Amino acid sequence: MAQTTNAISFQDHSVEYSTNGTAWTNFDGFSVAVLRSGGERQVGSVYTADGDFPIVKGGKWTPTDVTVRVVYTEPDADPYRIIRNLFQAKTPLYVRWMPKGNAADSCVYTTGAGIIRACPEPAGAAGSPDPVTVEIIVQVNGVTDTKVAS
Repeated sequence: MAQTTNAISFQDHSVEYSTNGTAWTNFDGFSVAVLRSGGERQVGSVYTADGDFPIVKGGKWTPTDVTVRVVYTEPDADPYRIIRNLFQAKTPLYVRWMPKGNAADSCVYTTGAGIIRACPEPAGAAGSPDPVTVEIIVQVNGVTDTKVAS
């Protein structure tokens, strides 16, 4: 197979959050990175007395953590403060992101309603000139993907 010429970078990604899964708030101007972990299929295996290889079966999915690293700012209308208030109120949160941004023919990755596991207070070092960032972690039951029409 020939080498791809369709590679993309994440530099123009888009991220949105919602409390109901239908009305979305874009926070691209604050988003630094989107990370995910978990969401694997459970796998079980057993050995029998007859044979060297296990019997392997697939099970259910594990929860997925979606982490969004954002620039920390203090105005009440900015994403960190809004999401921190949702975290403290235990409000379910949906997240969706598009690696190519809102471009035509993009993939959109959307979570189900999740629980905000972490929205930590800012921390940093006095000697660093870098803007302060915070990693918000939302645990969800899974992520679906769809393709935006061209």
